[in-house]
Amino acid sequence: RALSRAPAATQRFLREAQIAARICDPHVVGIVDVGVQGTQPYLVMEYVDGGSFRDLLGRHRTRRPPELIVSIVLDALSGLRAAHDLRDEDGAPLRLVHGDVSPENMLVGLDGACKLSDFGVARAASEGASALLGKPAYFSPEHADRCAVDARADLFSMGVVLWNALTGERLFDDATPEATLANVRARPIPPPSTVGLHPPRCFDAVCLKALGRNPEDRYQSAE
Repeated sequence: RALSRAPAATQRFLREAQIAARICDPHVVGIVDVGVQGTQPYLVMEYVDGGSFRDLLGRHRTRRPPELIVSIVLDALSGLRAAHDLRDEDGAPLRLVHGDVSPENMLVGLDGACKLSDFGVARAASEGASALLGKPAYFSPEHADRCAVDARADLFSMGVVLWNALTGERLFDDATPEATLANVRARPIPPPSTVGLHPPRCFDAVCLKALGRNPEDRYQSAE
């Protein structure tokens, strides 16, 4: 109720509904209904019978089969591709950026399929720099610096998700948001095969390319 009286929070809430309702993809949580009951806005979303990727990782800290992690990440990338390719009524690209890619927002059903959720801080790349909304440990460097971001910022975030999931370590997390953001900007990024759970070396090049601090050095699309 307190949030419903905050115009900015209500605007983000309704914006999420408007954006997510436009995305039709099996790997994005669907919007069933949106409206206002009295003064309380509400959003009805597709039910995912399962839990978040964060839940799964938390229960399996010492044994994480890479083939299961990769399957989940590929599903989420498919959802990201659908979001990034979204167009308006006239067919013009919206150039949408999710802005909060993290294990919490990757819902995994009992069938193993992953669906991307929470487009509450999503925005068009044309909107430029914005407030630091989201989870600092998954920010891209340009997001951390409040610079303009595009779809490649989401790919950096997914690189963090993959690196963390494979290694069992947390790449950028620190005691404070400020220290975490400093790590995003400058902490050396070791190949995942050299730390933590020591996943196979075949993932090193994939993770390090996704985690290029210069957007031009990363993968250029979720595809």
